[in-house]
Amino acid sequence: MTYWIDELNNPSSVERRRARIVLIEMGQDAVPGLVAALNDPHVQVRQEVVKALEAIGGDAAARGLVGALEDQDVGIRWLAAEALGELGTAGLKPVLEALVHDNGMSWLREGAKHVLHFYKGELNKPLEQLLSALDNSTITEALTWDAGVALQSLGAMNRQAQAETLHAWK
Repeated sequence: MTYWIDELNNPSSVERRRARIVLIEMGQDAVPGLVAALNDPHVQVRQEVVKALEAIGGDAAARGLVGALEDQDVGIRWLAAEALGELGTAGLKPVLEALVHDNGMSWLREGAKHVLHFYKGELNKPLEQLLSALDNSTITEALTWDAGVALQSLGAMNRQAQAETLHAWK
C-alpha cells in the first residue's frame, strides 16, 4: 500500500489517478494509510487522498476528512467539506462530534457550515439552529451546545458524549 500512496505524488496525473483507483479498490484497508497521508507536505497528494477517502467512505474515512477541514490549504478544506457532504449522515456525524469538542478553530467552523449547506431544506430544527449559530456566533460554548443538540437529534450521541457536552457548556 505504501507504494500506491507514494504514487499519489507522481508528476503524472494519469499515474496519480491510477494510484487513487488502486487505493479505492483496497477499501477500508487503505484508510489508515490515507488518513496518515493527509499530513503529506504536497497539496496534490492531499487532494488525491481526500478524493480516495470520499470514494471509500465509512466512519474512519469521514473522521480523517474532518481533520482535513483544518488543512492549511483552502482547496483541501473545500474538497474535504464537499466530500463530507457527499457522504451524507456518515459525514455529518463526525463533523458534529468535532464541533462538540471545538476549541475555537475557525476553519473547522467554516467547513461545518459548508457541510451543513448540503442539507439546506432538509435540516431538522437543531441542525438549523446550529447553522444559524455558525453563521452568527463566535461563542464556543454556544456552538458546542448547539452541536451536541444537533448530534443528539441524529441519535448519534451516547451518554458519555452527552455528559461531556453538558460539562463543556456549564
